[in-house]
Amino acid sequence: MVYTDQRLRRLEAVKARLPDPRDGRYVRHDQLTLLSQRVHALCLGYENLAAITIQQVLVEQFIPSFSEPPEELTLDLDATDDRVHGLQEGRFFHGYYDAYGFLPLYVFCGEPLLVSHLRPGKIDGAKSWGHRRAVMAKLEVTVQERNPRFVVTHLNDKAQSLYDRVYCARGEMENRIKEQQLGLFADRTSAHHWWTNQFRLLLSSLAYVLMEAIRRLALHDTELAHAQVGTLRLNLLKIGAVILRNTRRIRFLLSSAFPHQDLFYRVVKRLVPG
Repeated sequence: MVYTDQRLRRLEAVKARLPDPRDGRYVRHDQLTLLSQRVHALCLGYENLAAITIQQVLVEQFIPSFSEPPEELTLDLDATDDRVHGLQEGRFFHGYYDAYGFLPLYVFCGEPLLVSHLRPGKIDGAKSWGHRRAVMAKLEVTVQERNPRFVVTHLNDKAQSLYDRVYCARGEMENRIKEQQLGLFADRTSAHHWWTNQFRLLLSSLAYVLMEAIRRLALHDTELAHAQVGTLRLNLLKIGAVILRNTRRIRFLLSSAFPHQDLFYRVVKRLVPG
């Protein structure tokens, strides 16, 4: 993860935007170290270690990630429920989810994350349109329940094609949100103040960006190319090792029975400079 972050330089860019009000005379750990510790810990599954600028960094770092301007970009915007059980600022009852909580908004472009904005739970997604729009309807009845879907669009194409090619492709975004919520603790919004919870969401987002970069830079054309963060964590990050340290070097001895050692060395080779 360290080498991945050194290639992205994303946490360094975030650190440059965050003010540090501490008295330098009493500072032992610089801000970048503290930020890296927190984000790396989320990647490893540790949620309990003691936002606008970060959102801007995510977008600014995303733009130069292309070697040449793409012909088309598809941005997926979606909200999800973040249920809470306290009196946090901004928590409201939402009728659709039948619970108190927040309604965070995520914006993805494929797998890369661009925005994660914590919003009050009372926001209503219904909007009025200033122009006529086409509405597609899919009426499905399963053994368990009815599953109607209505899609509003301004695109000119056959309804079946738009539903299968455009709308259903958004299912991949649902997987990315689940990675944030379940794998990287984006729903840990138990603080009373809103900004504290927003900052926690942003830290989780930075952890996702780091894990997505490992997938994209080091795991392409491997069996874990599309693995979720929980699988990556168990197979490549949280592995046992013996640490030997002397005056000249530190050695990490991995088990010879480690089932993914070939893949592990391949990942390291792709991420480590030189």
